[in-house]
Amino acid sequence: MFNHLFFYQKILGLAVNNLVDNRSILNTFIILSILILISFRKTIKERPLSISQTNQMKGIAILIIIVHHVSLALNGAGYLSLLHHLGFPSVSIFLVLSGYGVFLSIEKKGLNNFFSKRVMRVYIPFVLAMTGKILIFDYFILNERSRVMSSFVNMFVSPATLDMNMWFIVYILFWYCITYVIFSLNKSNKSKIFYLFLTGILVGISPAPETWVENSFSFPFGCWIAANSRLIIEKLESLLAGEKPTLSSIFHPAKEQLNNYIETFTLYLSFSIVCLHLWVWMKSPSPSANIYSPIINIIAHDIIGISFSILIIGLVILLGKFKIRSTFLNFLGENSFELYLVHGTLLTLFRLMSGVDFAVIFFVYFIIVCVSSIVLKKLNSFVSDLLLKSIDNS
Repeated sequence: MFNHLFFYQKILGLAVNNLVDNRSILNTFIILSILILISFRKTIKERPLSISQTNQMKGIAILIIIVHHVSLALNGAGYLSLLHHLGFPSVSIFLVLSGYGVFLSIEKKGLNNFFSKRVMRVYIPFVLAMTGKILIFDYFILNERSRVMSSFVNMFVSPATLDMNMWFIVYILFWYCITYVIFSLNKSNKSKIFYLFLTGILVGISPAPETWVENSFSFPFGCWIAANSRLIIEKLESLLAGEKPTLSSIFHPAKEQLNNYIETFTLYLSFSIVCLHLWVWMKSPSPSANIYSPIINIIAHDIIGISFSILIIGLVILLGKFKIRSTFLNFLGENSFELYLVHGTLLTLFRLMSGVDFAVIFFVYFIIVCVSSIVLKKLNSFVSDLLLKSIDNS
């Protein structure tokens, strides 16, 4: 019976025989905008980059990602094409905020149990979400029981084969590992930031997946914000208070930072230039090809991602100046990771009824995704508490 209600596709897919026109798409955008506006509430004055503000930033990011993946599923139909290329900049927001949070967390709490707890926070909800996908959909609904065992193996070996969005799980765990190693060296903050950005360069020039390369500097950039958070927050508060910044006050801290890094940077510069030229020469398909196009592409994507992150961060901080926050975006931000884990599965498996207006079916899908994320979060909290108690007792 369930086979008649659900269908399966290897890539993101929604039934395209529904009413997906610009009017229904515009109605969807309008309703989402209204939900954000009516959820605005007065709040107490908060410092820039508070937990509430970062949650709203994550809320904006996950909302764009969900709509972006819907647009991919519908091949950018109509106005959805406007969001067709906003996937990687939105992921950049998550990476910047992850770098910011991880750096501050280590500075405050140290490395004790950092690796195990961080991995648990990412991997446990991932395992729970993918187990649900395999058992509920593959085993019971789709009756594809022959592939269940291989799917469980791929959960640990190749997560992206279960859901193409799960590349993010491997990527964020990669940065956690790198951060743990760098902080274990007990270097100064400027050295830590330098090695994080050096890792970003290596990711950018390596044969890594395109999704990695497009966001190779976002996590290090978030760590840089955290390392300089006191100064950055002071400047932001001064700016929000109405003080007009002078050029010297803006560029003097940057100049000091540059002087701090210059010796280490010079040490690696010559070696990096040689390696860079060797790499672009090997990657060049022919002597007449533009061998620098891959480098330009990497730099352009990273600049776009980080710039978009700064735009969203600045927008939410500006709302904070007027003591306003969006409870809707805050809800999405608090559940952003769980929303990310479940939305792809439901997008590929939820069957749209033929002839139903896109706006209606989108919000049916969106509500189911939100409810599923809440269930996943509560289940994850229960399992995580049990495991953490076991670790503490041991």
